[in-house]
Amino acid sequence: MTGELIRGILAAIAASAAYNVAIALQAMEARDVPEEHGLRLSLILRLLRRPRWLAGAALNFTGWPLQTVALLLAPLTVVQPCLAAGLLLLMLLGARHLHEPVGRRELASIAAIIAGVAVLTVASPARSNGDAGTMTLVVVLGALGVLAVFPYLISRLRQMSGLPVAISAGLAFAWSGISTKLLADALDIGFWPGIIGWAAATGIAAGLGTASEMTALQSRGATEVAPLVFVTQLVVPTLLAPVLVREHWDDTPLGGVVLLIGLLMVSAGSFLLASSRIVQTLTAGEPPRSPADSAEAPARAGPESPGTDRLEPGEPERLEATRSPTRTGGGE
Repeated sequence: MTGELIRGILAAIAASAAYNVAIALQAMEARDVPEEHGLRLSLILRLLRRPRWLAGAALNFTGWPLQTVALLLAPLTVVQPCLAAGLLLLMLLGARHLHEPVGRRELASIAAIIAGVAVLTVASPARSNGDAGTMTLVVVLGALGVLAVFPYLISRLRQMSGLPVAISAGLAFAWSGISTKLLADALDIGFWPGIIGWAAATGIAAGLGTASEMTALQSRGATEVAPLVFVTQLVVPTLLAPVLVREHWDDTPLGGVVLLIGLLMVSAGSFLLASSRIVQTLTAGEPPRSPADSAEAPARAGPESPGTDRLEPGEPERLEATRSPTRTGGGE
């Protein structure tokens, strides 16, 4: 393991921390914008008026140079899965903010992410600054782009939201991950047309992904949206790395099988951790529960028959707010 690879991994982890804290801030604001603004420019324009959302956007911009530095030092096959490491920071912040113990689910997720990143690091291919050629890039990135913008293409005919839009967000972020790698390669050789072109393309793809993710969060809980976005943006660029940026897996242990095992471990850990209650309560912006509340909840639910829990005064409104993350009133 070289010093360059280690520095690249550390830069990727720092980028991931910025990205994940950003989505925690932005998700809180997206729920306060009416659903009719989904997949429209008006959604972003409304969010741009919110200081907390802008703070998240600033963190995203901070993460991008760090990710570019990581790709100058380490292969895409390692850098992209390392972006899952920021979920560990979200979990720690959530546990501290909510005063709740970290359970077996979270511990298993943490272990899977750390072990998976370790496997990918040990078995990583050599970093490459080549690509598959213009035609291959146009075909593959073009197909990814069409899938990412598909909800926008048919939004006039049929309203789309929720999980399909979450997948399109993940594909847009996957596109930006690949284009960031190509930007890093252009920086490496000082090819200015490539630097400018890939920087602009990355900005567009990241903006599209952000708009899609905010739209998905309007109609679905972060428990469903975040895992899909995370896993899609981690897995797709990594699997396409041998095809698009010539990172040869044939020279890695078992001809790439060990890399696939590491990627599966990171993906499984990311999915579980992104959908855990601690992380999701933090990103949903719910107030922390006191120990008394935690003790009362089982006692209140116990005596009643399933599906017929007695509601305390004021509880119907709280239940309705929990079921529907979108609020059509004023923003925060």
